Amino acid sequence: AVLRQRNAYLTMPFTREAGPGMVENMRHGLLHPLTPTLEDLPSDVAAAKPQGRLARQGEAGDSPIPKQALWDALAECQDEQLYAARPSVVDLGLVYDVRVRGDVVHVVMAMPGRGRPRLGYFGYGSGGNSSPVRQRLLRVPGVRKVVVEQTWQPHWDANRLTDGGRAKLGIPDW
Repeated sequence: AVLRQRNAYLTMPFTREAGPGMVENMRHGLLHPLTPTLEDLPSDVAAAKPQGRLARQGEAGDSPIPKQALWDALAECQDEQLYAARPSVVDLGLVYDVRVRGDVVHVVMAMPGRGRPRLGYFGYGSGGNSSPVRQRLLRVPGVRKVVVEQTWQPHWDANRLTDGGRAKLGIPDW
């Protein structure tokens, strides 16, 4: 998903005299963040060895079920209420998280609004949905169980649409 934001707001205490300089320093810091290197460290400080890993379990190639296979399967689960465009739940940005523990896949999904069908429509199939998330993921080799969870936080908005989703829905790129 691509976040498109047009406005930025800064709230911090400042005086009339020092304010413009503080805002400009903040802007410069955001546009040119620090990129420390080992040469920047004082000679008496040694770089620490990493304590662990950044990737969660199942995301570093250590899972029998490849994450890409799960995302590819989710891309086949379409919102059939938008029958003319037929965007997938991935195109719509409805999938917030996919976790793998052994042979169990946990998917966290949102709905675009409280007036839309509940999670059962996408997760388990109803009303003619021919590619429910749970059934599609169970066809991925190695998946024994799928848990589909609905969340309302963070709230879904159009910034979560992928570029492909925007194109399918005919929404111009900003």
